[in-house]
Amino acid sequence: MSLSYLLEGQPKFLQENNFEVHLASSGSCPPDLSEFTFHSIPLSRTISPIKDIKSIWSLTRVLKKNKIEVIHSHTPKAGLIAMISGALVRTPIRLHTVAGLPQDHAAKLTSIILNLTEFITYQFSHKIYFNSIAQMKSQKAKFRRFANKFAVIHNGTSNGIDLSRFTRTANKSELRIKLHLSRDLFYWIFIGRIHRHKGVIELIEAFNTFDKLNAGKSQLLIVGGLDDARTDLNYEWIQKIESENPNIKFLGFQSNVEEWLGASDTLVFPSYREGFPNVPLQAAVLGIPVLASDINGCNEIVSHEKNGFLFPTQDSNSILTAMQRVYEDPSLRRNMSDWSKANIPQKYDRIVFHEKLLAGYISMHRSKIRDSSF
Repeated sequence: MSLSYLLEGQPKFLQENNFEVHLASSGSCPPDLSEFTFHSIPLSRTISPIKDIKSIWSLTRVLKKNKIEVIHSHTPKAGLIAMISGALVRTPIRLHTVAGLPQDHAAKLTSIILNLTEFITYQFSHKIYFNSIAQMKSQKAKFRRFANKFAVIHNGTSNGIDLSRFTRTANKSELRIKLHLSRDLFYWIFIGRIHRHKGVIELIEAFNTFDKLNAGKSQLLIVGGLDDARTDLNYEWIQKIESENPNIKFLGFQSNVEEWLGASDTLVFPSYREGFPNVPLQAAVLGIPVLASDINGCNEIVSHEKNGFLFPTQDSNSILTAMQRVYEDPSLRRNMSDWSKANIPQKYDRIVFHEKLLAGYISMHRSKIRDSSF
């Protein structure tokens, strides 16, 4: 899913600019990427030394056999495996994108282990891209010795945003007819993995209170799948929440997020931590007001009281206050929509992002970066 959605369009762009592109991840090749050479690597998202050694062995064979010149990894575990593997076989250019720092919110021992793996990833890389400016600043303070390797492409994100997709949706009325939504209700929407760290518990608490104060006026749409085995929130929990409040709708994974956003009135995104989240950016490009946690990434997209509201993490009362303010003031929502459309899209245009990524690849290749870290 990361290859198909997180990096959508990037492999094709590089291929069109004379790169032979290979893709690697766990599992099988996504059908939409079948034109590319794919390598299935056994990657585990958990801390598992034996499995990780097997992953390194598998990836080093791929890198050596195919004479890979540039390796670019995404997600923490993939970065660790890729940078070690690349160093072992002397891959000339090794790049990693940091999209989140779970160690900042982990228990002490887990945080120490995760910071150690981050150190190793940075040590064996040539360039570390951050998808959030604030995130890069925090890591510079923590890992000063690697500061010269740190950079942000364009204004952040892992892949920019496809403006053609998120600026050409049908109008709200047409989308509501298509998606079988009421024309008269106010729709709050959350899009993301169903996990405690995404703030869904606090969101539901806030909405339940809002629904009592404004009975029958709105519904909460929750778009996204359960986060596999890494959460205690399961299908039984979903059924319980829906039975207690029929105005909360769990819609599962949806590929047409632009339509669900366009049909909604306000996005609520109370995540505990992010690198640079795509969903608030997508909503802002569409001109949807965004209520979000005051965390890395979100506070680079949302300007408080201009195109949405920022609130502390794990605080259902603050979510409720923001919901009340945006619900009660239609003119505020219009102003927020106009501000976003005027200020957000050009900062994160995927076309510009891809061009800057390509320029970086070419520049590093011409400078003939050679291994100095292993």
